[in-house]
Amino acid sequence: MHGYHRAFTVSDEHSLILAGHVAFADPPSQDAAQSLAVMNRDGVEVKILTSDNELVARHICEQVRIKNPTIILGEELERTTPPFSIWPKKRCPPQSRPPTRHLQV
Repeated sequence: MHGYHRAFTVSDEHSLILAGHVAFADPPSQDAAQSLAVMNRDGVEVKILTSDNELVARHICEQVRIKNPTIILGEELERTTPPFSIWPKKRCPPQSRPPTRHLQV
């Protein structure tokens, strides 16, 4: 019936048949690895925050050529006081310069 909408209830959720799966990919931008290499060369220490799980985070790091990443899971980060205190604060060397554009990883 066109235009007819009714609310679904728990009683509608029986005898269901799985028809398939849906997946999507959201790869890093094409220039992410090169941009990260330039930032590393210029002394920028890169931190990536993600809500993905550890395996996905490691895979993304591989894709953008970050070797031996330190993966800190959300539970561990939440236990730090103050939050994010597990990353030491560093001063930028005088010769370093900020990136000239935003980087999407």
